[in-house]
Amino acid sequence: MDNIDRLPLITTADKVWEKQSWDTQTSYNYFLLYYLPQKSGTRTVAQAYREAYPQKANKKRGSLDAPNNWYRWASGKDSKGRQKFYRLKHPSGKIDVLPVPTWEQRAGAWDSQIYADALEKAAEEEAQMISDMRKMVRVAFIKTFDAWHKFNPSGQEKITELSNTTRNLTAVMQDVFGIFTDEEDEKDSETTAVDDKNVALTDMQRVNEIARILDKVRASKDASPNP
Repeated sequence: MDNIDRLPLITTADKVWEKQSWDTQTSYNYFLLYYLPQKSGTRTVAQAYREAYPQKANKKRGSLDAPNNWYRWASGKDSKGRQKFYRLKHPSGKIDVLPVPTWEQRAGAWDSQIYADALEKAAEEEAQMISDMRKMVRVAFIKTFDAWHKFNPSGQEKITELSNTTRNLTAVMQDVFGIFTDEEDEKDSETTAVDDKNVALTDMQRVNEIARILDKVRASKDASPNP
């Protein structure tokens, strides 16, 4: 192959779905506006052409096919039907000479990036949710133990108030514990999930013990004869 050094050069970090030096502005616009937005796995050049020229498509009742130049653009070929090439530079410095990626390959890279971004966002949102719930539980613990220290067995209202607070805290802990239980099968975060589950389980045991004592005290109070 002649003049390899004159071939377009991109790196593995570059986004191949963005405009490249081998694209014309017209071909890239068709790719970006009419091919890429189609549903993943069902994209076709013909459908992109019909989307670009709906009036022609209507006259043909959906059977309109794309012209040859569209298929050349989509397959990475020049105006004479010859394959285009580019240079791909790896982080190690190695450079490969490869055929220009097709529209299908470029759209596939786009799909993979969108999926990766969605997974990352979901993981961040889940981590934030768990963090918020843990903070909420800690606040509830502070309130519960503060009430416990102020507890007066002779006051039925205080018993009821503390018991209700503890029951609410137990429900919250069960929600948090349920999140960690659901994540047990996630192998990538197995260690972290197990550690958090152990903390949650210990907390829940402490809360349930308080609730058990309060129920016992209240039952004793209710059973006492009226003066």
